[in-house]
Amino acid sequence: MKNTENKSASETLRQKAEQLLKKKSARTGPSLSEFEMTKLIHELEVHQIEMEMQNDELQLTKQQAVASADKYSELYDFAPSGYFTLSTDGEIKELNICASHMLGKERAHLINRTLSFFVSSDTRPMFNLFLEGTSKNLLLIYTSDC
Repeated sequence: MKNTENKSASETLRQKAEQLLKKKSARTGPSLSEFEMTKLIHELEVHQIEMEMQNDELQLTKQQAVASADKYSELYDFAPSGYFTLSTDGEIKELNICASHMLGKERAHLINRTLSFFVSSDTRPMFNLFLEGTSKNLLLIYTSDC
């Protein structure tokens, strides 16, 4: 599906480029000499090689980013402490396996739920004050044997 979308987008981009080239050619007037054409082709070939090199570099960087994200996920997920990543309003955005065991629920059922629901009613006001003092997402770490 995505490959088809990319091909369609590529074809649309190609058609637009062809139309712009026709408009530009109509304005420029006389055609290029053989020398100018050879020089232009050379420049285009060099440009294509540069773009291929940049694409290779981007692909390598992407692979490194994916590997780094995988490593982070493993460290986060399998940590012996409970990790909760919360939004500023106390909504659980992410949590590790240990944290889900602490709450006794599957991780999928906890994502986007408010952590204060699991905080005892006598400490909930203090927890809410703590959240009000934060301006960005935060990571809570709860140490326990998992």
